Parts: sequence; structure tokens; C-alpha cells
Amino acid sequence: MSTEKVRILTVAVLALSLLVAIAILRPRDKHGIPESTFWQNKFSGPAEFDIVAAGDSRILHGVNVEEFENAGLGKALNFGFRGTPANEEYYSMAAERLGDGDKQKILVLGITPNGFTANAVTTNGFNQKLKDFKAAKKSRFSTPAWFAAIEQRFEPAKLAEMMRVASRRKNPLQETYYPNGWIESSHQKPNEDYALRFFNVRFDGNAADPARVKSACEYLQTLIGQGVRVVAFRPPVSDSMSAVEDEKSGFEYTEFKKTFSDLGGIWIDVDPAKFKTYDGSHLNSASAREFSKWLAMTIKSRLELMK
Repeated sequence: MSTEKVRILTVAVLALSLLVAIAILRPRDKHGIPESTFWQNKFSGPAEFDIVAAGDSRILHGVNVEEFENAGLGKALNFGFRGTPANEEYYSMAAERLGDGDKQKILVLGITPNGFTANAVTTNGFNQKLKDFKAAKKSRFSTPAWFAAIEQRFEPAKLAEMMRVASRRKNPLQETYYPNGWIESSHQKPNEDYALRFFNVRFDGNAADPARVKSACEYLQTLIGQGVRVVAFRPPVSDSMSAVEDEKSGFEYTEFKKTFSDLGGIWIDVDPAKFKTYDGSHLNSASAREFSKWLAMTIKSRLELMK
């Protein structure tokens, strides 16, 4: 081997060694995990939880289930996904995350009008992530353990994150993925009217379907009959967002609340004025933490009153 090739090989080995050393020694976010691991954990984790929060992105970003554990409600999981349908397929998978321990099993649902629309059933983050998860399981190839370790050590400075830098300059959303299923979000330029542009047209020809509401309630009644405490609430959003959904979605919260309560469900009224969003639809980091703490203590109080 020529001297030049030996020199190049030596430099390459030293560079790789340095990369590995930096990966091992680099300080990590205390709680954050790689995005790919985050979504995989949603589906692959064991059924060992006492309380599971489910719903669309308002739950995914708005409920830090660590507060459920702090309140003594048991081991908790956020099973939220973007654009999730409110149907038996999704709710049953959330319920399957509940374990067989001695604690009361609790399913906490964020109820939004979009979940009962036709589009939510055909196009949603839950179905896409489930499809990705199943495809990954069938794949014959897997990431080598040493490479995965390096990738995690460099989180969030991974390739996907670097490729989003340009778009973040226009929409500087910062996200941290937690093992408990929560995505903490903050925006450098919050704008409570931002999401209105989408929701102003979302329900055009795509209103909430009463048949889908009825079907969801029938499944929830089954869960309640099996001894699961089902808690539901309307996730807090901006006043403008609430007005748009109330006017255009065709979904009646008052009617749903009565039906759900009559089935034995626990409905919790939320005062949205106490919390702030960064886009009109999703709570900012501080409000998500504050809301999660309030929600946990409210659930605990309601359950104690039922003893």
C-alpha cells in the first residue's frame, strides 16, 4: 500500500474515532429522544400503562403526561398523533396500551371536531405512522446498533433536522420529543391566527359526521362497561379557532358532552382563556406544562369524588 493511501486511511480512522468519541461524550438533552425512536415507541412499547392520553396534535403537543404520574395516577403515556380520527380503530389501539395492574385504568381523550370528519379517517398522522411502523418491522434491514447510538448522541443535529433549517427560518418551530409520547413545542414567532387559514376551509364539504360521533360513543360505552374510566375534554385553543370550529364543523360539543356523560364518561370543562397557543391551535411550551398539571389534578379530584 502506498504511503499516500496509508495516510488517507489513517486520517479516515482518526476522523471516525473522533466522531464516535464526540457522540459518546456530547451532553444530551435530559429527556429528548430521536424522532424516529419516538414514533416507534408509540407502537412497540408494552401494554403497561395505567393512564393513556389520546387525540390529535392538540394532545400530542399539549399534554405532558409526566404530570399524570406526578399526581399519582399511575404510569402514563401520550398516544397522540397529528390529525387523528376519533374512531374505534384508533381508540382501541390507545386502550390496548393500558396494562393489567392494580390501579384504575384511565383513557383521557381530547375531543376535536376534525376527528369526526371523513378526511380524518382517510388522511391522518396516525395511519401514516402506523404504516411506517409496520413497514419498518417487515424490512430485512435494520440500523446497526453502533450507528443508532451515534445518531441518538447527535440528536437533534441529525440530517433531517439540518434539512429543516431553511424552513425553520420561515416557521421557526422548535420541538423536543419525550419518551412518554409528548412533543414539547415552542415557536420563536408565535401567531395565534396562523392556523385559522387552514381551519377556515377544513370543514368545507368535510363536516363532522353524526354517524361517526355515534359510532365512537358506542365504542367508548363498551370500554366504560369493561371498567375503564374514560375522561374527555375540549383541548384549549384561541377564541378565534373555537369560533371557526363551532361555526363551520357541524360538531355540537354540548350534545356530545351530554351523550358522553350519560354513558358514564367523565367530561371536564376547560377554560381556554387561561392558556396560550403559538398558532391558535396548539399550546406553547409553558401553557402545555401548566395545562397538563391542571388537567392531572382535575382528573384526580373527579375520580376521588366518584369513590
